[in-house]
Amino acid sequence: MAGYIRQDTTNKISNGSVVDADDLDAEFNAIEAAFNASTGHVHDGSSANGAAITKIGPSQDVVATASTLEPKTDNTVDLGTTTKEFKDLYLQGDAKVGSITLGGTAITATAASINAIGGITATSTELNYTSGVTSPIQTQLGNKQPLNSALTSISGLSTTADRMIYTTSSNSYAVTPLTSVARALLDDATVSDQRATLGVAIGTNVQAWDADLDAIAALTKADGTFIVGNGSTWVAETGNTAIASLGISATGTELSYVSGATSNIQTQLNTVKDSPFTVTGNALAGAEIRLPEITTNGSNYVALKAPANLASNVTLTLPTTDGFSGDLLQTDGSGNLSFISAGSLGGGTVTSVGVSGGTTGLTTSGGPITGSGTITIAGTLAVANGGTGATSAASALTNLGAQATITGGASSITSSNLTASRALVSDASGKVAASSVSATELGYLSSATSSIQNQLNAKQPLDSDLTAIASLAVTDGNFIVGNGATWVAENGATARTSLGLGSLATLSTIDNSNWSGTDLSVSNGGTGASSFTANNVLLGNGTSSFQVVAPGTSGNLLTSNGSTWTSAAPPATNSYTLLGTITTTSGTTQTLSGLTLTNYRLLYIEVRAVSGTSGASTLTLEGNAIGSALSSAGNSWYGMINIDLGVGTYASNITSGGGNTTLSGDLTITNASTSISFVLVTGNFDAGSILVYGVK
Repeated sequence: MAGYIRQDTTNKISNGSVVDADDLDAEFNAIEAAFNASTGHVHDGSSANGAAITKIGPSQDVVATASTLEPKTDNTVDLGTTTKEFKDLYLQGDAKVGSITLGGTAITATAASINAIGGITATSTELNYTSGVTSPIQTQLGNKQPLNSALTSISGLSTTADRMIYTTSSNSYAVTPLTSVARALLDDATVSDQRATLGVAIGTNVQAWDADLDAIAALTKADGTFIVGNGSTWVAETGNTAIASLGISATGTELSYVSGATSNIQTQLNTVKDSPFTVTGNALAGAEIRLPEITTNGSNYVALKAPANLASNVTLTLPTTDGFSGDLLQTDGSGNLSFISAGSLGGGTVTSVGVSGGTTGLTTSGGPITGSGTITIAGTLAVANGGTGATSAASALTNLGAQATITGGASSITSSNLTASRALVSDASGKVAASSVSATELGYLSSATSSIQNQLNAKQPLDSDLTAIASLAVTDGNFIVGNGATWVAENGATARTSLGLGSLATLSTIDNSNWSGTDLSVSNGGTGASSFTANNVLLGNGTSSFQVVAPGTSGNLLTSNGSTWTSAAPPATNSYTLLGTITTTSGTTQTLSGLTLTNYRLLYIEVRAVSGTSGASTLTLEGNAIGSALSSAGNSWYGMINIDLGVGTYASNITSGGGNTTLSGDLTITNASTSISFVLVTGNFDAGSILVYGVK
C-alpha cells in the first residue's frame, strides 16, 4: 500500500505480548500517514496504490467503466431505498424510466396528457417545492407553529451533552451546563429526597433544628462555665452555681480541699487519730499552731511556734495538774515541765527577820534578828490554826474530837504499819488494808474524765508494727517501707530501690545510655522488639509484634495486594498489553467486557477500518462522539483514542472520509470500569475492528 511500510518486522505486536510504546507508536504513525487525505493510498492504478476500483458492493453488484455505471445483473440493483434516498439527481440527456411514483403515488398519466396541462403560471422551481407533499399544503401550514421570537431564540442555540436552556431576558434564551449532580437533585420529588441526594438528610447527616441547641449555641463560652438546664432552657453557670445545681452544699473552695487526696479521706483520718499530731513547717519558718479567740470577739489568736533552727528534737511534757496562783512553769532539763512558786527562786537581801505568834496561841522570843540569833517559839498551837490546843495526847484527842482508841474498820491498823506506798482498800472483814496497787500506779488515774475501761476499749490494740511506725522519725521525703521484719523509714533513693525503680525514675530524659530491660510489648505501647533490620518497613500486626518488609531488589516498590504490603518490582514503564479486540461487523453496539483496569494508567485504542451501513452515522464511545460522520457508507474510520483512567478523560484523532477529527473531553471510563462500548448512532457496523491496549 502506498505510503505504508510495516514497522514491526520481528512480530513484536501480537496477541498476549507486552507491546512497547515506541513500537506501537511507530506502527500507528505509519498507518496514519498511509491514509493521509493528500498523500495516502488513492487506488488510482499507479504503482503501490492498487488498481482502480471498478466493482463495488458485497458481490461486485455495480460495475463502472470509462463511460457507464451499470448493475452486474439487469433489473436487480436499486438506486436508493424507501428509507435511504439520494438527495438530487442531475442528468444531461434522456431519462428512460419504466414508471414514475411521486409521493408514493404512481403516475398513470400519459406523456400527451401531461404535455396538455396549461394555465400553470408557477415556474418549475416553484413547482419543485411541492416535492414530497403528502397532504394539502394549506392544511399543513394551518397546523404549524406561528413564528415566535422565543422559539427563534431557542432554535438558534447550539447544545451539547449535559446542557440546559434558560432565559436571559424576555424571549431570549441561552445554554448553561446541567451536570449529573444537578440532574440528580432536580429529579427529586420532595425536599426530603433532595436532602438525601445532597447528603444532608436530617437525623442521618445533619442535626435537626432544635430550640435547645439554639439556646446552647447562644451561650457565652466563658472559662470554667457549665451548661445546666434551668427547667425551661439551657443556661451557663459558673463553678459554684453549678455545684449548687448539683445539690452540693460545699463551695468550690471547700471542695478544692480534697485536691491531692489519693485514698478515702475518712480512712486516712482514722489511721492517724492515735498517732502523734504533726504540723509541717516550710522553707521560711518553723511550724506554728494557732488557737483563735471566738469569732464574735475578733480574729486574734494565741500561737505556739517552733524556732526556725533546732539542733535536735525537743519534747515538752506538761504538768499533770494546775499550779497555784502566781506559780511559774519550769523544766527539769529533760523536757518535763512543772509549776513552782515564785518565792522558791531565792535571791535578794534580808536585813531583818521577825516572828509573831499572832492568834495561833503561840508566843515568840528573841526577835527581831538583824544579824544572827535565835527566835524561840512557845505555847500551844490552837486547833483552828492546825494544832491540837493541848500539851498531852489525851487532851489533844479530846480537843480534836477523836477517839482515844481506834475502833471499827480502822482497828486493823492500830497495832502495825501498812506496806508503804500502797492504796488502801477494805479487806474481807471490812477492815482497812493495803492493796497491791502502789501509789505510783494509783497516780496514773489522775485526770481521768470517764470510764477507763471504755477508753481502753476505744483505743487501738497494742501492735508491734504500729509501735515500730510510731517510733520512726518524721523526716521530709521519707517513706515507710517494710523490710521483711518490721517497718523502717527510707529516703527517696532507698525507697526507689525497694520499688525496683533504680535510677530511672529520677531521670528527666530516658535514652539508650540509661535504659535497660525487656522488650515492651505492642499491647503496652511498645514495639515488641529491641532491634530491627536496617531499612526494613514495619507493618502493623494487631497486638502482636510488628511484621517487616525487606527492601528487596533495587527499584522495587511497596505494593498492596489488598490485604498486606510486599516489596515487588514495578510494572514496565509505558508497556502496552493487548486487552482485547472488538470486531465491528454487525449490530449497532459492540462491547469489550470482563476488563480489569485497576493496575493500568491509560488505554490506547486503535480503530481499524471501522465502517457502517449508513454514511450519515457517527461513531461514539460511551456516549461521546469520537469520529465525524462518514461522507458515504463505503468510507471507514481509522485512528487512535487515548483514555486517562485516573481522571476519566479522553483525546481522539480519527480519520474518516470527511477528514481528520480531533476531539477530547470527560469520559465515564476509569480504573473501576469493567467494560467499554462503541455505538453507531445510525445504521449497523459492517466492517473493521477495534484493538484495546492497556498501559501501566
